[in-house]
Amino acid sequence: MKLLLRLASAALLLLVAALVGFYAYIDVIAGEAIEAGASHALGVDTTVGFARVGLLSGAFRIGGLKVENPSGFESRHLLTVDDARLAVALDSLRHEVVSIPRFVLEGVAVDLEKAGGRTNYGVILAHLEHTQRGDAKRAPVAPERKASGKRFVVKELVIRSLSAHVANNEALGVIGGIDVLVPEMRVTNIGSAGGRGVTMAELTGIIVTVVFDSIARYGSGLPSALVGDLRSHLSGLARVPVQLVGTGVGAAVDHLPTPVGDAAREVGEQAGKALEGLGGFLRGDRRDD
Repeated sequence: MKLLLRLASAALLLLVAALVGFYAYIDVIAGEAIEAGASHALGVDTTVGFARVGLLSGAFRIGGLKVENPSGFESRHLLTVDDARLAVALDSLRHEVVSIPRFVLEGVAVDLEKAGGRTNYGVILAHLEHTQRGDAKRAPVAPERKASGKRFVVKELVIRSLSAHVANNEALGVIGGIDVLVPEMRVTNIGSAGGRGVTMAELTGIIVTVVFDSIARYGSGLPSALVGDLRSHLSGLARVPVQLVGTGVGAAVDHLPTPVGDAAREVGEQAGKALEGLGGFLRGDRRDD
């Protein structure tokens, strides 16, 4: 009997130690999963300053997200996000499709640049278009990772404090530099069609393209040639409505990517292989498929 008690006590201590270790490491797992997913989806390195996961509350926060520029451009980062917060419906975590009632991005800053006959936004948007069309091999992607299989429905995406900066760049028709601010906007019911959801890679593409399209539409003060070029690069992508917060008017935004058709879903799943662990860490595991 004493031996059984000692064995049970040892097993309990091991379990407690494992749980403590898991909770201590969960933020690192989350940050690495986001970095891998965004890097694969965008074809450039992405880093996260910190990640905080509330397993009991369903609250999730990341800060200091930075998307590097493609090679050949002067500035280091194409896009940065100061703060991102989302809430997950805990009862949906056991299902394939996870429900996210609200996802808020704040302090989104973009650097627009042209060098060597290319634009940094053009490289990224071309990559997104290739993956949506099923031609991902043409785009420079990050190393392939295994997928967790989780898909997501975002009831409301809110983007606040979006700004775009163009340094002194004669190729873009800008002398002395320009800074523009974009009104707060929201997108609703991402991935809700058919209840199938979107992969995190698809969601990454949607967010990035919403940002660039909103800059083109609402970034007052940008040169018309730059705006026209932005819209040209967005023209091959699908469509979803965006609403400017506070106006009550839903702006019909052309060209935003949504998972349309089985081919697009399959491509999104392939890109989502970079997101191994994201669905898993929400469930408390990191299984490989």
